[in-house]
Amino acid sequence: FVARNSDFQNLVRGVAAVVQDKNLTDVEALKAAAYPGGGTVDAAIANAIATIGENMTLRRAALLEVGSGVVGSYEVTRQSFEFDLAQALSVLAIISLSLALINLFPFLPLDGGHIFWALAEKFRGRPIAYSVMERASAVGFVLVLILFAVGLTNDISRLQGEGFGLR
Repeated sequence: FVARNSDFQNLVRGVAAVVQDKNLTDVEALKAAAYPGGGTVDAAIANAIATIGENMTLRRAALLEVGSGVVGSYEVTRQSFEFDLAQALSVLAIISLSLALINLFPFLPLDGGHIFWALAEKFRGRPIAYSVMERASAVGFVLVLILFAVGLTNDISRLQGEGFGLR
């Protein structure tokens, strides 16, 4: 299968780099553009055809910019499902892993906070007062809300303009 061929994958990476670096979406201009490593994109495709033994044509090019955060994650996931199921499942696995790591933050509403207080009680050898845990829980809850608000505001601002400029 040609898509698994390393020469084909290198060709695609090279063409994608040219599209991104030169902001080219016109196919004829892209074919005439300089290819990394020498020659033109058209010559690199012809060389790949000879090397791989499969006929290939460059019919279109697109440049897509996707923001970060919830909106960016949604867009990447949607495009992944359109492109390839295995890639889409990989994206979902990365998102799930990211959420799992955030869930381990040592703020009490999260699982990491419960682990933290359980370890603190274990090391002290006696229970921690509920009033201390309640105050820590309130602080943790506020920190989680701030994290949520910053992320949501950044995503909404990206839809309208520049956002906070966080990447």
